[in-house]
Amino acid sequence: MEKMEKIYFKTKSLSVILLLVLLALVPGKAMADELSSYYYTKEDGKAAQLSTLSGYSFAKVESSTTTFSNKTVYVVTEDVEISDRITCGTDVILVLLDGKNMNAKNGITVEGDNSITITSGGSSETIEGTGNLLATTSEANDGEDNAAIGGTAGKDCGSVTINGGTVEVYSSASPVVYGAGIGGGGNVGGDGGSGGTITITGGKVTAYSSKNREGYGAGIGGGGSKEGDGGSGGIITITGGTVTAYSSKNRDGYGAGIGRGGPLRDEDNGDTLYILGNAVVEAKGDSAIYCNTAKASAEDLPCKVEYDGVEWLEKGEVNLLNFKGLCIAAHNPFYVQKNVM
Repeated sequence: MEKMEKIYFKTKSLSVILLLVLLALVPGKAMADELSSYYYTKEDGKAAQLSTLSGYSFAKVESSTTTFSNKTVYVVTEDVEISDRITCGTDVILVLLDGKNMNAKNGITVEGDNSITITSGGSSETIEGTGNLLATTSEANDGEDNAAIGGTAGKDCGSVTINGGTVEVYSSASPVVYGAGIGGGGNVGGDGGSGGTITITGGKVTAYSSKNREGYGAGIGGGGSKEGDGGSGGIITITGGTVTAYSSKNRDGYGAGIGRGGPLRDEDNGDTLYILGNAVVEAKGDSAIYCNTAKASAEDLPCKVEYDGVEWLEKGEVNLLNFKGLCIAAHNPFYVQKNVM
């Protein structure tokens, strides 16, 4: 009898533990179900429900979020401010719901094989794209070397894709900024990091290496350096949206607006820029655009190229390096507007 009572007690205890575990899982499942019911903007500009993504976990972005885990969708459901720098894993998706604001006050690290897709989202298939991400760096935590989104000091950027939303990035470090806005980390004493792979298909993207100080990083692309070489621009593809990229917004910039980090040198490091589809691009720096290959293609539709108030209308593929004599003139904006009828 005593033995049977012990067995009964153990069985009952295990049942209670199992029940408690199941109860603990219920809120997490309910949260995942709620988050996966939202819609997001895909790379092709169409909306789809997050629940259609296979193999992803779901999480809400909170002020305590400092790690973006692998294969996880993070949804900004309310205004949130994060003080620490966020470290990104692989296959991360960040969804900016309409009207919600995320402030990453020390930026987001995306390095090596890690990757993030930033996009807009909403409660229905009609997505307005009014969600906002602000990512900045400051003097603290190597802010002059860290990219706002991308590599830390001297490190190459991983893969950054932006499909929607409003994204603004810059550093407010002083007196000089070496990290890119989006791309490679800067390095005062060594070479800047590469811009990695950066793809923009939609949304409004504003990227400065520095906002109010001298900038050596690219707005989008490589990190800058003081004593070494600026980082390669990487592989940059812009197929849609409105993109503004300055090495420095309000002071002299010594990196490219889009492309390599400063100081700019005429070297063959394989970096590329392609502007395709419908896109409006403005770039400014010591060279507005500086890559080994820089092309815009609108097939048979006109492509407007503008520099310092002078415009050209080109059809088909436009080799932007044909305008390099203008591009490398410092500190004047260079525009490319696609599909101008």
